[in-house]
Order: sequence, then structure tokens, then C-alpha cells
Amino acid sequence: LKSWPENGPPLHWTATGFGVGYSSPVISKGKIYVTGTLAEQESFVFILDLDGKILDKIPYGKETTAEMAPGARSTPTIDGDQMFFVSGLGELVCIDIPTKKITWRVNILERFKAPNNEWHVAEALLVDGNHVICTPGGPDAVMAALDRKTGDTVWVTKGMNDMTSYVPPILANHNGRKILLTETSKYLVCVDATTGQLLWNKEHLTQYNIHSVSPIYQDGLVFYVAGY
Repeated sequence: LKSWPENGPPLHWTATGFGVGYSSPVISKGKIYVTGTLAEQESFVFILDLDGKILDKIPYGKETTAEMAPGARSTPTIDGDQMFFVSGLGELVCIDIPTKKITWRVNILERFKAPNNEWHVAEALLVDGNHVICTPGGPDAVMAALDRKTGDTVWVTKGMNDMTSYVPPILANHNGRKILLTETSKYLVCVDATTGQLLWNKEHLTQYNIHSVSPIYQDGLVFYVAGY
């Protein structure tokens, strides 16, 4: 609108009952998906219709109990009939949407011996073809690609040692080469999307090591802004 009513736009509906969490909702094929944590830290992907009615929920296990910010964190990523997301405790799951079943799960912090960060993992995963891209952090796998069908490791990025932050990675095409751009706790990072090779990093310090915004790529330039 060019101008808004004094009291704002009319409210169409409100949905409640998801417990606690910080996930953004995503919409696919006429349904809304959002994660949330109920009592006893049991966490779910909730499925709503476009009027906000809860249709179903898919359990995926425990979530972080961080004192100041407990509950579900990551926004699901949907590609076709598969949904991918990672819990605050590093549990990455693949869900078959038609059957509402978890087809595989991998704890990326345990697999890659990575430390969790202060506010715990909160990364919207990136799907690139047959790869699910995540950012475990640490010396063994600053970034990693998992096989979307099995969860097996396809490649890892080595060459630096830094904790993950809270940034969804982006995919770009630079001079015919697919690259990944993301931010760890202290560095802006560029990785070859096919091999996982670390191409470059740039130190970018901020208060509390909090980075939560994806970089932007255009015409050979990368723009990034941090919190604080």
C-alpha cells in the first residue's frame, strides 16, 4: 500500500500452540511449516493450512535448553518432497513430507567434532542438487556437504578453525564456478560448492561473535553486514 490505515492492516488470523522457538515459517504446496518446542523439550515441525489451523505435527526429538533462549531455532528448508533442518543441538534431520517420516538424521557436531556456539546452532540449511550444505565449524569441517538421500558426508571444508555462527549460506555463480558464501563466528568465508575447497576468508569481528545475516553476491562483489 502507498499508505497504511492508522491501526495498520486488518488481522486475518492468529495461530498458537507451538510452544517456544525462533523459527521462521515456510510455505510449500499450500501448507505452512514451522518448528516449535513444547513441554519436556519435545520438539516438532508443525503443519498448518493457510488459515492458520494446525493440521499435524512431526516429532524430531529434543531441543536446546539454553537458559535465556530455549527451544527450536532453525527454519526448515523444503525442496520437492523433502524437508531439512538442524536443531540447536546439531541434530540434522531429513523428513519425507508425504509420509511425515524422518528418513535419516545426523548430529553434525558429533560427526565433525565441532563445538556448539553460545546460542546454539541456528542455521537454515542450503540444498544444492544432491547436497545439503551445513556449517558445523571447527578444524575438521568448517562447512560440509551431506548426501540428501543418505546423510553421508560428501565433502568437508578444512583449512581454518572457527565456530559456526547463525547464518544461512548462499550459493552464487562467479565466473562459471559455483561458490558458497557464509559467515562463521569470526570470518566471512568463500568455499567451492563442488569440492568444499576453502577459496578465501576475511576476518570480520563483531561483539559476542554474533553473525546472523546471509551475505549478498552480485557482479563479483560480496556485501555483508553484521549485528552490533
